[in-house]
Amino acid sequence: MKTIMLTSFGSILLALSVLGCNSETSVVSSEAEASLLKRPGTELSSLSQEEINGLVHMRIEEKLARDVYTVLGAKWNARVFLNIKLSEQTHMEAVRRLLNKYGMKIH
Repeated sequence: MKTIMLTSFGSILLALSVLGCNSETSVVSSEAEASLLKRPGTELSSLSQEEINGLVHMRIEEKLARDVYTVLGAKWNARVFLNIKLSEQTHMEAVRRLLNKYGMKIH
C-alpha cells in the first residue's frame, strides 16, 4: 500500500513538473509579489503581456496543484495531501490578488 502511494505521488509530481514548467516559465517570488503589491497606482497597462501571461499561467498551475492534492487527500485519506492542498489554495489566492490589482478581476 505504501509503495503504491509513493509511486502514485512520484508520478503525479513528475507529471506536474513536466507539464507545468518550460524554459520560458517565469516564477514570481514572494518578495517580488510583495514589491508589486506595494506599488501605488499600478494599473494593468504597467505590466507587459509576458508578465500578464506569466501570472495567468501561475494561477492555472496553482489551481491544478490544489486539485491534484484534493484528489490525493480524498483517495488516500492522508492529512499531508490536505495540508499541501491548503498551501496551494493560499498560492492561488496570492496570484489572484496580483491579477485583481492589475485590473484582471478573477474570483
